[in-house]
Amino acid sequence: MKSIFKNFFSKKCDTDHNSNSDQKQIPTSIKELQNEIDDLGHAEYPFLSNNYSPNSRVPATDFIPFIKYRIINNDYQSIIQLMRNILASNPGLGARPEWIDDEIDEVKNSNFESYVDFDDKDVYAELSSLFIIASKSGGDRPFWLTKDIPKHFSWILGPYFPKWKNIMHDLADKANEFIDEKGKDLPYWEDYPKLKVNFGIEPLTLNKTVEKVRSLSPAARLQLFFAVSHEGGSLPTLANYPIRSMGINVNETSEEIINSKLLVQSYDPQMMLRESKRSLLEICEDQQIDYRKSWSKGKLVNALGKERSEFVKVHLENNDVVTINTDYKSDLLALFEYVENLTDSFKALCFIQ
Repeated sequence: MKSIFKNFFSKKCDTDHNSNSDQKQIPTSIKELQNEIDDLGHAEYPFLSNNYSPNSRVPATDFIPFIKYRIINNDYQSIIQLMRNILASNPGLGARPEWIDDEIDEVKNSNFESYVDFDDKDVYAELSSLFIIASKSGGDRPFWLTKDIPKHFSWILGPYFPKWKNIMHDLADKANEFIDEKGKDLPYWEDYPKLKVNFGIEPLTLNKTVEKVRSLSPAARLQLFFAVSHEGGSLPTLANYPIRSMGINVNETSEEIINSKLLVQSYDPQMMLRESKRSLLEICEDQQIDYRKSWSKGKLVNALGKERSEFVKVHLENNDVVTINTDYKSDLLALFEYVENLTDSFKALCFIQ
């Protein structure tokens, strides 16, 4: 991700001025961004992923760093244009993409500093960026409680150790009132757990592991914690649809994570248990292993590890199968538990006005 946006962090927030007054002004930053992501975007809708239908509104890559930098430089016109482009294929029934302008304006005017404190003031811009990207789904923010959005906010921003202010109780009360009201008519909300802002959780010590996680792009932090939650696996596949819907270039984020050394290549044959039984049966057939279709996955993997150890090693390498680096495992698991415990607080923050 960082390589895509490295050129934008040293440029002014300019806009093109066209001689034709009837032609809309397109910010220079948006034109440059489109050029940078040309191989990632859809042929007709270049700011949307070429791996999904444009109607899904899945961004071509992680635009959070771009939006964050534009917020810091007060260039909301570029943000508006970007988000309109993301909505261009599917703005909503009978709607136009311009509806996102009001959402962006609302985020711009949200006083996050009244509710949470970050030592690094630039984190507020990243928080605003997350709200803007999440707004592309449409609908009211309270319904974000039904999605992974608050959890992803926690994974991305939790490593910056948010300090919640007492006024967060008001947001939690609003959230719980919303849950109670919806629970009168809908079974889903009737059993939804009430929110409680976790003021008592102690921030972790700022150590080398935390610094490494903070150095990752937002999408790479998402992929990292998803990998931790699954105890490793094939790194390119460790990003589910909700993460991809936020925007991610898995090739670049995987490279970021590998370079951080937080996750490392695994040669443990037992990691092949993550594969489907059908896949393991096909591998055994290809490798001419004497097996039975009735065998369990564990028995198939054991046979492969015993009889084709070199193949297993190459297979794991080719699929970028990773595990947590033992040098950072204790700190990384502690950090994961910490950010998971912040999810309710980020759910409450969705009720900010």
